[in-house]
Amino acid sequence: MVGGATPFSLKNQFNRAWQSHRQPGSSFKPYVYTAFVDAGHPPTTIVQDTPVSYPMGDGTRWAPQDDDNRYLGAIPLRYALAQSRNVVAVKIAQDLGIDRVVEYARRMGVTAPLDPTLSLALGSSGVSPLDQAAGFATLANQGVHIPPSPIRIVRDSIGTPVLDNTFPQQTEVISAGVAYVMTSMMESVIKEGTGTNANIGRPAAGKTGTTSSFRDAWFVGFTPDLVAAVWIGNDDYSRMNESYGGNVPARIWARFMTKALENVKPRDFV
Repeated sequence: MVGGATPFSLKNQFNRAWQSHRQPGSSFKPYVYTAFVDAGHPPTTIVQDTPVSYPMGDGTRWAPQDDDNRYLGAIPLRYALAQSRNVVAVKIAQDLGIDRVVEYARRMGVTAPLDPTLSLALGSSGVSPLDQAAGFATLANQGVHIPPSPIRIVRDSIGTPVLDNTFPQQTEVISAGVAYVMTSMMESVIKEGTGTNANIGRPAAGKTGTTSSFRDAWFVGFTPDLVAAVWIGNDDYSRMNESYGGNVPARIWARFMTKALENVKPRDFV
């Protein structure tokens, strides 16, 4: 757990890994897609990447767009996630009902407050890197959610355990089949989508996230053995210089995972 670039000290106790809530951008989309796949839609489902707008409470209309300002028309669900198409994510969320998306994100491990509006599908509510790691871990763990804990066991002076997380609570929140389908789709993000910089030469799945005005950039991903979430940004919310999740965060993730897994034999997802 790395809480930031500034050294941890008596004056600086802020740990961004679990205390900061930042917009996850498109790295939130796997919760939307998980709910959609669980509702019976396979990765081959054809979805429409076409213009759409929704009425807002103030009388205006909101039209979600992609940063390339293009629409790709009819595309498969797998391709829509791999290329992180915004319009498709919003349409899916509208189809499911945003409360359903919130419910899935909660079940999978997101603890931060989530605003139940359609823009949530594009990651408009702040979450912590730990939330994202915990949520993606549920997919890596074949649909079983385990609350994250930094401490495995604490013993008193005579060796009696006073806190024991050796066997944490496990809850199956989605089926292993849905988790596998989502993992496969998220493998496509790295193989041929927005996350190609996260290729580590072994089976891995993940998702990029970039927020408007380049204030936050994310890459969250996993192998069968390890999950890691990377966020970069400025504490004062000032913009970065064209920082996409598929660039620096994906490269940081790849560098970390390569080193962390150098003595672990590559294996396929179950």
